[in-house]
Amino acid sequence: SSDLHESFQDGGILVISAFDGIASLRVALDALHANVSGYVSIEKDPAARRVVETHFPSTIFEEDICLITPDRVREWAALFPNCKCVLLGGGPPTQGRSFWNAGCPNMCQKFCELRCWVTETFSWCPTFSLLEGVSSMSLEDRQEYSKVFGILPYEVDSKQISLCRRPRLWWFNWEITKKEGYLIYPPETSHSSDYGAIVLEAPILPSTFIKPGWKLTNPEGAFATFCTAQPSKTPRFKPSGLAKCTHRDLQAWKSDRHRFPPFQYNYSNGVIHKKHGWRMLTIEEKESIMGFPIGFTSQAWNKTQRSNRPQDFDDCRMSLLGNAWHVGVVAALCQPLLCAQGFVPSRTMQEVMNLLRPGNAPDLAGRLL
Repeated sequence: SSDLHESFQDGGILVISAFDGIASLRVALDALHANVSGYVSIEKDPAARRVVETHFPSTIFEEDICLITPDRVREWAALFPNCKCVLLGGGPPTQGRSFWNAGCPNMCQKFCELRCWVTETFSWCPTFSLLEGVSSMSLEDRQEYSKVFGILPYEVDSKQISLCRRPRLWWFNWEITKKEGYLIYPPETSHSSDYGAIVLEAPILPSTFIKPGWKLTNPEGAFATFCTAQPSKTPRFKPSGLAKCTHRDLQAWKSDRHRFPPFQYNYSNGVIHKKHGWRMLTIEEKESIMGFPIGFTSQAWNKTQRSNRPQDFDDCRMSLLGNAWHVGVVAALCQPLLCAQGFVPSRTMQEVMNLLRPGNAPDLAGRLL
């Protein structure tokens, strides 16, 4: 078995995930059957860390990117001397610059500093980087990311490979070429304000992701981007999409403690049942639609906390998912890199998505019941 352990360590990928959340990057790599020799998760939120530890017990946890030093990177290198490449991922928080950690004002620069240390330290193998940001980030922020990272981003949405929208910008330093299910539109200029687009396409079977007996109210459209739960007794200041809400939408919003923006309660953003009427998606359905195994976030709190505060626990799980990367998109972006590096066979977009289908992956608990 020691031989097996050695060969596993030898050819593997070391994954370092900054602002890791619930380990979307690791879930994607596992679904693609990539050989991961080590996983470093940099994440402050104890609930997110608990989820990751449940599924990936050998994870090396770091609490704060601002506390990581070149010495710490050298310690990682000593643990994984035989890795074949390093994949550094991260989605720095961009909302509200004033709220950034005062001791560490620019998270994007911090990520790129870490990238330099990792590249220098792991001198025997290539370092690849994947940086994510919300599509709605300001032009100023986007240009800064591109200047600091030295690459222009591509906008990718999950809406043509899954039941939900999730428009995001991705910066990555490897090549993605046209393949079945991948449409690529490179940036037209090299200016820091420019960006390209990748359109991913794979057929979706809605019944795979929704509880039996329920149907989409809007079979043509995708669900609005899943966001964090922020319940409050009274509506928050300038809630999003209020003007387009009907009286019915507003009632649904109010009865759900205003925990999501009002537009999330549109009739078209739910599912319907002959007997039970309309509802929003459950946490298990959202997990499944985002490419996670069903019940993936169910260990975010301990048993006592879960049973004492079930509503707060559901809010916590919704927020973990609201902050996560879409596993299907991450898998689609990483697939060409893993293939070029000899870790996985060549695959079409459809083949990538087949690996993520509920009940299909070997470690899933099965379909929704």
